[in-house]
Amino acid sequence: MKKKSTLIAFYGGTFDPIHNGHLQSAIAMAKLIRLKKIILLPNGTPSHRPKPKTSIEDRINMIQLAISEIPENIFKIDDRELYDLEPSRTFNTFKHIRHEYGQKKPLGFILGQDSFLNLHNWYRGLELIQLCNLLVCARSKYMHYYPIKLYKSMPYMLHNIPYGLIYYALTPIWNISSSIIRWRYHFGMSCKGLLASSVQKYIDKKKLYQ
Repeated sequence: MKKKSTLIAFYGGTFDPIHNGHLQSAIAMAKLIRLKKIILLPNGTPSHRPKPKTSIEDRINMIQLAISEIPENIFKIDDRELYDLEPSRTFNTFKHIRHEYGQKKPLGFILGQDSFLNLHNWYRGLELIQLCNLLVCARSKYMHYYPIKLYKSMPYMLHNIPYGLIYYALTPIWNISSSIIRWRYHFGMSCKGLLASSVQKYIDKKKLYQ
């Protein structure tokens, strides 16, 4: 009998719009480390990125549509950052999350390898590991950069140790970004296969990113 998963992972992002790269990378991570739940943390006002092009309502609606098409049913939404008047800072958010779950609960934060290598530029980014385990997804631009320390954490450890570990996952490479999708919509180009079909219909109906 397999041990029940105790690790809960959070996945932050602007999700403007959420796309197949976001979802499929997270699903691949879940399969590799036997995650039962991934909580999406859409940003309100990102501190290190431009303000989202669409409203909070539109982004939440698109996320809900996208995850409704995922048969694994592992995604939930935590909207706490969306209604915070201050810029979204992952460290501050995880301070609250850690307080809610207690010091012994294994928590993870899913991020791309590009973001991982840029943590030193985030607000107290290098201190995140004191609050959670870092779950790093592969990115094609950085595929030849493999720090040895990323391999020290085995999947089973993530379910037993509350924070302090780094796990590098050889997830499939998805050359998709929200900025490219917005650009393609702006110039009337097809985004078929890049987004959930229900999200595409929503964007078309609301005439977003034009």
